[in-house]
Amino acid sequence: MLDQDRKTHSEAECAWLFRLVDALPAAAVYRLAQSPAGSSRFEHASSGFERMFGLSPELLRQDATPLFEMMGAEEIAKIAPLKAVATATWAPFDYEGPVLLASGGTRWFQWHSRPSKGDDGTIYWDGVCLDVTQRKEMEFRVARLEGILPICAYCKKIRDKGEQWVRLEEYVTDHSAAKFTHGMCPDCIAEHYGKEYV
Repeated sequence: MLDQDRKTHSEAECAWLFRLVDALPAAAVYRLAQSPAGSSRFEHASSGFERMFGLSPELLRQDATPLFEMMGAEEIAKIAPLKAVATATWAPFDYEGPVLLASGGTRWFQWHSRPSKGDDGTIYWDGVCLDVTQRKEMEFRVARLEGILPICAYCKKIRDKGEQWVRLEEYVTDHSAAKFTHGMCPDCIAEHYGKEYV
């Protein structure tokens, strides 16, 4: 009776944990099994894979190839040496990269997992995948505004990469999420309209 109670309690905890994981809005939890022959499938794939990639957990449990195809050969080539280091040292695997979705859009994902080896030589990767697209977009915006900008000392226009001179407001609007409103500072009011208007 005690063993049955423990089993029921354990199953209830697992069910609760799976519901919690499936509720994560921009994350997926997984266990990827890579056979000695090289084939891969997800032994566990939370519903986040369907929300983020449009791939059903049932499909991924049969074969992980559809997800790898979305990542593309170039990204898979970047991942290979990271996986090799992780399996050689049994250290955590960390990777961040883009995925081209079926809708045509690109999103960025961060993968964290830890490898372990089964008795039959299968390598298991237990981990989490996070959608980090918003952070990456912010990093790209910030990067576009870093560095030295050639600016006219007189009119304050900025020379862009196409060697065109554009107004400061136009440049900043095109390269960030900033919007402009116009007014006059007290110094300019005094210079152009007289101190009595300040």
